[in-house]
Amino acid sequence: MSDNSDLVECPFCHEKKAGKLNAPEPAEEFLLVGFSKKTNKLFPDRGFPVDAYGCASCKKVWLESPSLKMVDD
Repeated sequence: MSDNSDLVECPFCHEKKAGKLNAPEPAEEFLLVGFSKKTNKLFPDRGFPVDAYGCASCKKVWLESPSLKMVDD
């Protein structure tokens, strides 16, 4: 998480101990991708770019998509 100046109120517990999470390196972003139970396959070439947030107080994590556009290579 970022420093204290970037903290926001958690929508679950309402503590101001939440913030945007950084994607693990070498990635720059998070991507919510599809998965098929029938074939047990991931589809990493398609998905929604998302911002991930987490709360240090209640430990909940949530996603937001600023664009809600489908990513398609």
